[in-house]
Amino acid sequence: MKFLLISCLIFLSNSYVSACEFTMGYRTSERLPFINKAPDNQGLYHGLFQLAANSIGCKLKTVRAPKKRILKMLAQGDVDFYPGLGKTKAREQYLYFFENGLTSHTVAISHQSEPDIETLAQMRGKVLLIAIGGNDFDANKHGIYLRKAHDLSVPTALTTISDRKADFFLYNKDSLLYYLHKHPDKSLKIHPCCFKPKAMLLGFSKKSKHLTFTKAKGGSLQLAKDSKAYLFQQALQKIQTSETLNELKNYYFH
Repeated sequence: MKFLLISCLIFLSNSYVSACEFTMGYRTSERLPFINKAPDNQGLYHGLFQLAANSIGCKLKTVRAPKKRILKMLAQGDVDFYPGLGKTKAREQYLYFFENGLTSHTVAISHQSEPDIETLAQMRGKVLLIAIGGNDFDANKHGIYLRKAHDLSVPTALTTISDRKADFFLYNKDSLLYYLHKHPDKSLKIHPCCFKPKAMLLGFSKKSKHLTFTKAKGGSLQLAKDSKAYLFQQALQKIQTSETLNELKNYYFH
């Protein structure tokens, strides 16, 4: 089944030589099993979004650069979407957010010697490691110190935590479990903190040629049903409710 699925993806990718093209932007560091370190774009993101794009007659192109540069490219319309991104008021100025079909569960990881925590408030006085330009999780509000790193990867983050150069790192649970399964480290532990699982959001550039809006009742904006962005969103929803998503996860997560 896995071989058949990947064979179909390759066939579809080669079938749309002159079709429309979606450009996905992502930082240069890896986020396994979702995406490898640049320039290798393979992973669940590529498999999922390529399949969705192909199903509506389009191709998928991936651009890798530091996250700040990718966000600037999104604001300018040079990149169509970022696959998994936290929604903020600032980002909503230039991005339209919708669910990408995946689930995100952010958890905390620390050195084994740290007491178990369940809330951000319990990190008060501790050092939280984050990527430059990444979510700071309202650290100042909770009395948490920050250590920022450029294009932070999971291996670098966990080495920093293991070496006691920072106290906590907040990240996607699937990615952490995947990495620790491949690279066991008894000096680290995952905490039941600090968020519940939620739908992962995709940020789509409001300046993308594939996105147009119509006004809904009450004056709010919604995707025009004849836009490629709307068709892309619908394709992702269809994949989410089918067995295909589980097949993709089984392939990339194991």
